[in-house]
This record gives sequence, structure tokens and C-alpha cells, in this order.
Amino acid sequence: MKQIMAAVFLIYSVSAFADSPLTSTQFYTAYSEIKIIAEAAKGGRLTAAHMEYLSGTGPVDVKVALINRLGWDIKGKNNFDLYFNFLSKKYRVRSMEELFSKADGDELICLSYIRAMDNYFNVNESLLIAEAAVKKKPSSLTINMIHALVKAQIEMDRDWCAVYNVVNRVKNDSSLNQDMKPEAVGIIYKYIVLYRDECTK
Repeated sequence: MKQIMAAVFLIYSVSAFADSPLTSTQFYTAYSEIKIIAEAAKGGRLTAAHMEYLSGTGPVDVKVALINRLGWDIKGKNNFDLYFNFLSKKYRVRSMEELFSKADGDELICLSYIRAMDNYFNVNESLLIAEAAVKKKPSSLTINMIHALVKAQIEMDRDWCAVYNVVNRVKNDSSLNQDMKPEAVGIIYKYIVLYRDECTK
């Protein structure tokens, strides 16, 4: 009987948390009225127009919402290569280290997020890029939130309470520039709060 109960609990746990911070927070819906978001194909590839927008002067939250709309795919998606090559040509660099010194915070967080969405099973490189973005623009809620989602993705394999805490900490940091729509933050938090109970075990 104990074995049966344990099996039921395991199935429930896996089904309840089968998703992840990167794949289950579709906050682009808070920006669906914006043309570039509305016209982007879910699960699609970056176009030349998309990359120009990501490196333009538009709001950083709309930029990451575009990436969120394009979505994730671990089978043959190469948006990271496309955008990295775009930035390499723009700044005339050959390495990630050189790009860290020349790209701005918006571009780096977009590159980080694209890398994570291309392969959410391995986000170590994405985290390094996100950390560089935070250093460039430490007061941005949007940049800190994407950084937190990447960190939360890593914590999925280690500590479910940390999944909640790392995002909640950013959400409640009133010192950050509120450059992400409250609706978008709410969509992210609605998923992340599922992990809060793990902090009481």
C-alpha cells in the first residue's frame, strides 16, 4: 500500500511540475496589441526585422516579449546563432567576451533569453550572458526578471523552493525600474507561485 501511495504522489508531483519557468510563462500575451508581437509566429525563427528591433531603441520588455512569443524549441531551433552572428557583425567582434564589452544590456538579455529558449535543458551559457546584461543595466526589472527565470530554470533540478524565491525576490524589489508591464509580471508570478509551498517543507 505504501508503495502504491508513493507512486501516486510521484505521478502527481511530476505532472504538477512538468513544465518549467522558461516554457510556462507566456507573458507575451500582455503585449499582444503591439504589431511586432501580434505578427510574430509562435515557435518561429527570428527574422531580419526581429533582430533589428531587438537591437533598436524600443522598450526592453517588448523585446523580450517578442522572444517569448517566438517560444521554445529544442529541435533544430537556431535563433541564438542568428542573433549572435547579427551582433558579431554589428560590433565587429569574434567572441562572446568581446561582445560582452560592446553590446548593451538590452541586447545581452535578448541574446541570453534566446539562448535559453533554443535549449531550455542547458541554460548555463544563457545565465552567463544574463549576468553580463544585469551588470550593464542593473536597475531594469525586465532584465533582472529574465535573469531570474534563467536561474529558476537551473534550480528546477536542485531546489524547487529556490525556483520561487529567485523570481519572487525580483518581483518585490521596489528599487528596480518598473520597465515591465504589471500584467506580464503577474503572468510570470502566477506560474512561479506554484512552487511557494516547497518552501514550507
